[in-house]
Amino acid sequence: MRNVVVVWLFGMAAIGCGEVQHTPDADPCETATCACTVATQDVDCGVHSVCDESGPGRKCVCAPAYKDQGGTCVFDSAPRDPGLTDPQIWQSTGMGAGVNPAALGNTDTGEGQFNAAGMCNSSALSQKFVMPPLSKAEQFKVSVTYTVSDPQFSLGGVQLDMSVGSRFFEQAPSRNTYRTDTFCLGAANYGREVDFHLGTRGGPSMCPSTSTAMLSVDRVAVAPATPDECPAPGVIPNNDFEGTGGWTFNPLTGATAGIVDGVGETGSRAAQLATTNRCSQASMTGTIAIPAEGAVPNPAIDVFYSGTGGGRLTVSLDGKNISVLNASSARHAKICVPKWAIGTTSSIGFLLQQNASGAGACTVALNRTFVVDSLKIVSDAACTSSDNPDPGFERVANLNGPTAGWGLLHGHVNDVEGGTAIIGSSAALAHSGTGVLRLAGSAVCVSAGQAGADLTFIVPPAQGAAGPALKFFANVGAGNVNTNTIVSLGTGSQTILPETGAYTAQQICLPPKLVGRRMTARFSTGGLGGGCSTFAEESAFIDDVELTTDPACPAQ
Repeated sequence: MRNVVVVWLFGMAAIGCGEVQHTPDADPCETATCACTVATQDVDCGVHSVCDESGPGRKCVCAPAYKDQGGTCVFDSAPRDPGLTDPQIWQSTGMGAGVNPAALGNTDTGEGQFNAAGMCNSSALSQKFVMPPLSKAEQFKVSVTYTVSDPQFSLGGVQLDMSVGSRFFEQAPSRNTYRTDTFCLGAANYGREVDFHLGTRGGPSMCPSTSTAMLSVDRVAVAPATPDECPAPGVIPNNDFEGTGGWTFNPLTGATAGIVDGVGETGSRAAQLATTNRCSQASMTGTIAIPAEGAVPNPAIDVFYSGTGGGRLTVSLDGKNISVLNASSARHAKICVPKWAIGTTSSIGFLLQQNASGAGACTVALNRTFVVDSLKIVSDAACTSSDNPDPGFERVANLNGPTAGWGLLHGHVNDVEGGTAIIGSSAALAHSGTGVLRLAGSAVCVSAGQAGADLTFIVPPAQGAAGPALKFFANVGAGNVNTNTIVSLGTGSQTILPETGAYTAQQICLPPKLVGRRMTARFSTGGLGGGCSTFAEESAFIDDVELTTDPACPAQ
């Protein structure tokens, strides 16, 4: 009989919430009993338990974020230190951001705090936490409690900039009052190590400054969602509108909005948005759970709709405008899911915006109706995985879709429509191809930024010494004296484009501290302010937009 020497090579790893398990090089089952494997843990292990292969042996243990209670795995907590009391757990990046264990807070002692320097320098607090596999977890939501104090009124547009893995959350805090917001986690945020990130956007109007403003985060906590609060991947609650829930309707200024019998795809129930006058507008908001990357090869949202001529629906995901549905007879359209939204559970919205073009006050009748029905998540080969799916605005020429990859808004002040954003097809007006974005302004008080075309994306990483950049070609009218054409990035700054009367290459450097963060660029033309008179329309054209890097942009 041969002598067999078995050498065990394994790292000891504590199994607990948010801790990474180490799989040894040698088989841990050569001298020990094995109850499971990771590949078959859905069958081998019970509810909320996973297979621990760190050895010796392989055994079922409670999944990350869960703990054993009398032989049953029950939810414990996530992330570590949700009350923000331990500076050793939350890593600080940049100046002016830290954990203050002594802060009184709102729900408990301890806060993450960002002073003026922290807000001005995109500083952050973060920690990594291993989330349980979706098959072993409940549907989770995240709650965050936060506020801002600003005795000197020095803040301008500051936002909490938070994320859990690929799920982003940006929201303006309440001044001197704590508020708690919640959002669902999606398929991409389970079964892996994710980064819990707390930061800010904007900040004091002058940076650096002597501002004493402070943004405070009192608590960040994961918790099981209540029934029907966070749908499973692939689900759009009440997608066919045959039920009564799942959607919130918001009609304004004489508009109507709701679920109506007999107007749907097959004479069924459907959502209907309708305006009655020049200042009416209506919107509807639901929830969509987009599957993780790879689960649907080229994800798109298929929607049946019809709309009255002259109107359009602006479509949004997580509050970010991503496309438009132009007025049409009854038909199906496909809206490509941008890469940043894949694997997330968020809101989906449709806005029938007011149309105050032409003469007349808000009381002038203007009836427009849109019907929305039969929403579902499908695969469309034309929907490539990209945050910039329609760089040359060429989708406008394809009547069979998918829809434009830009969210468009017109700008209004009461009954004055003084800003527009339209994608058109004209080889004579485009820089290349035929698709082109046309921006225009015609009222002093409808400023640049109120109307425009939105592109939301993740800031690309630097390539060596080349930092992230947004490049495009712009043709802004040389005779534009009443308007500016700008690109705003939601960071408190904006770039005014030169008025040359011809296409010129433009480049805007993106903040390297925001690499990996979500950002929205809005291209718009608007008035310079000072009264609300109207003037002959002034326009600008944008084409061939590119997310890239360039040596002229800072890499760090």
